[in-house]
Amino acid sequence: MGKDVSITLIVNAETLYNITNPTPGDYSINCRFEGDTRPPGSPLGSYETNVYLDKKVEWVGDTNNPNGMDKDYSVNIDNIVYEPKGTDKNFFNRQIVCGKNGIVSVKVKNDPNLVDQIDVYTINFSIVYPKGSQGVPKYYNIDPRLRGNP
Repeated sequence: MGKDVSITLIVNAETLYNITNPTPGDYSINCRFEGDTRPPGSPLGSYETNVYLDKKVEWVGDTNNPNGMDKDYSVNIDNIVYEPKGTDKNFFNRQIVCGKNGIVSVKVKNDPNLVDQIDVYTINFSIVYPKGSQGVPKYYNIDPRLRGNP
């Protein structure tokens, strides 16, 4: 039986924040997902998470080194956007799922046609420095995938 899933985006916040125009390589070096099981060296965008019909998916952001170089930075998940590609299907009831307090939470549709389907989506996130202030956020996005399971 399926379960709720939490996906944590871990970011080398200070490093990424200080790169003027990050490249896909910069994202691969400075971002990862907690529980990431993709083969080492594969592109960050090929990361795939199993999600379950009629169960919740939650995305949260965190810094890689909260007591060190990332101490004064925070990572917020701003929204999740469905990106239709090929035959993939939207797992959610809306194209854009907005975050609240830096977290995005949404329920997967209870649609058996989603089993073994791949959903391509974009995570839009921001890094704020200094944390807890009205500091200037910088905005980023990455494109992992979801795989439907019963």
